[in-house]
Amino acid sequence: MHMDPVCKANLSVEKVFKTTSFKGKTYYFCCSSCYEKFINNPKEHLGNNWWQRLLYSLAESNTKEFGSKGPSCH
Repeated sequence: MHMDPVCKANLSVEKVFKTTSFKGKTYYFCCSSCYEKFINNPKEHLGNNWWQRLLYSLAESNTKEFGSKGPSCH
């Protein structure tokens, strides 16, 4: 299972639209929109600030509570 760094969708291998490498790490994307957003400004989506950690934590909680229906980013 992989996570899209833009929309935070959980992706199985079959659902990966595209991949790219940045600073030696591979990132996986669910659609062209997320891929383009990442390519245009990768640091915005990889920052380790408190807001992004909070959003990720909330997304994990929602997945556990309500299931794994991903965000609608398309």
